[in-house]
Amino acid sequence: MISLWFGFVAVTLAFLFMQLSRKDKRELPGPVAFPILGNIVQMMSAFQTYTYPFTHFAEKYGEIYRLKLPFDEMVVLASYDAVNTVLSKEESFGRDLSGIMIDRNFGQNIGMLFGNGEMWDKSRKWIVRNLRDFGFGKSHLLEASVNNEIDNFLDNLEEREKDPCKIILPVSQTFLVPVSRVMYKMMAGYDTKIENETLLEMNQQTSLMEKASGITGTVGAALAMYIPQIRFIFPEWTGRNVQLSCRETMQKESRKLLAVAKDKMSKSGVQADSLTEKFVLQMKEESKLKINSGIFTDLSHDILFADLFQASSNTTASYLEAFFLFMILYPNVQEKLFRELQDTIPDGHEITYHDKNRMVYAQAVMLEVHRVAKITQHLLPRRAITDFDYKNFRIKKNSIIMADMNSLFNNPGIFQDPLSFNPERFIDANGSLVNEKLVIPFSVGKRSCPGELFADVTAFLMAMHFINKYKLSTVPGEPKPKEAMHIGITSCPYEFSMLMTKRQ
Repeated sequence: MISLWFGFVAVTLAFLFMQLSRKDKRELPGPVAFPILGNIVQMMSAFQTYTYPFTHFAEKYGEIYRLKLPFDEMVVLASYDAVNTVLSKEESFGRDLSGIMIDRNFGQNIGMLFGNGEMWDKSRKWIVRNLRDFGFGKSHLLEASVNNEIDNFLDNLEEREKDPCKIILPVSQTFLVPVSRVMYKMMAGYDTKIENETLLEMNQQTSLMEKASGITGTVGAALAMYIPQIRFIFPEWTGRNVQLSCRETMQKESRKLLAVAKDKMSKSGVQADSLTEKFVLQMKEESKLKINSGIFTDLSHDILFADLFQASSNTTASYLEAFFLFMILYPNVQEKLFRELQDTIPDGHEITYHDKNRMVYAQAVMLEVHRVAKITQHLLPRRAITDFDYKNFRIKKNSIIMADMNSLFNNPGIFQDPLSFNPERFIDANGSLVNEKLVIPFSVGKRSCPGELFADVTAFLMAMHFINKYKLSTVPGEPKPKEAMHIGITSCPYEFSMLMTKRQ
């Protein structure tokens, strides 16, 4: 037994010596890795100790470093140059489909978010091309749908209050339904009706999944990314059960849409009025030509539905929560924004998305909310599809590539006094917008989020309508809300309420 123990110690010391005396100058820096475990011990310790564990490593190892996992190597990007350069390269266009994320995708290489290779490329091109017809490429269509949701939301809110001029609104998850209804109508058709309860269930399932998943969720979920097999042994602890429940909810609604669309498109001379109906037409075309691309199947539609719903709705709603949090915590910013609205929008005129270009301060505020809140603080992980270089470093094939947006957005060399909320940092002495390209919440390159226009239009219109109509403040007698975010795949504020006082 003693000889075995000394043998293990000798092997470990030899391994550590080899690690410390590496000769390949292109190898990425990083903490010393142990046999089998890699850097799991250091990572688990950092996740439990630090709010932003990757930033802790970046402070020691620089703008790009590696973390060894039992079955993988992770490359972390911690500067604007590293994020922008590496994620723009085609060699980084693979997607990390591991841990409980492969359960989300039914174990298949399909979909826009987690698909890879030719399957992803063809799916993406079809989705982007057809989304243009239903709002993503035509802001006026999207704008009309968003404005309708805002009007209905505020009308219903005022009708149920005893004093519609003073409303206390619990903000957490409040915007999930109106935001997701806009996205749902793109999929199902703008005249489609859906119950609030259905939208709320899908959103709540997504929120639970995101909070329980990934490296920034629970320790169990983080471990499942590094050791995927463990999710079968501890499905509750690793978040697998939550993931499967969310998948089932999304699939159930997807199949309802498909059934309605298939019935409609079975009739002759009928025009496709939604993305799902276009999808069904493509299914029929492939069937007629006896083609099986693997893209246009019932299961692929399930993934498409989940991709669009989860990627656009939850992130936009979380962003709006963060926006209103900062508006009540920084009333001087809110009033300056309101004055700009008054100076830009004539009395009686409706706010439009095109007004944004004339509102420099509004753009600066929205950029600062992105920077401070970091709703998608790690973007979505990528995989290197081949070896490639960044500066003098080599990123190896199959490496997981992770962006650390906290290191980027809190870099004092780029953003002076980064921990303060200060929209003026994006406005120069001439009153022009500056440094807006440094904020990249939707990633970069071909694998960036195609829902950027949806998120931008929806968030801008909803936020400005509220600011224009109400003065927002903290609720008297309640504790001041936390400025910190609840960290997850999609980060969001902790629960809080705000007082809405109608402007005269």
